[in-house]
Amino acid sequence: PTLDGERLYDTEDLCLMLHVSKRTIQRYRLLGVLPYVQLRKKAYFKESDISQFLRRQVPGISENEIGEYFARIVKPNK
Repeated sequence: PTLDGERLYDTEDLCLMLHVSKRTIQRYRLLGVLPYVQLRKKAYFKESDISQFLRRQVPGISENEIGEYFARIVKPNK
């Protein structure tokens, strides 16, 4: 899904992308470390928020490296 033209990722996507558990993603949400939007009772994360999160968590990360994280999620467009 998209919101205002920006791609959204669900919890499962982030688990694959960041190699963490669903509980870790939930903790990030609860702590406000990773902003999210709720659509139809499901949490989604904006691509720009994920990129900012990666920049904070991995100092010196390049745009290419950020792109590699997103490349882990290969889904056909719906």
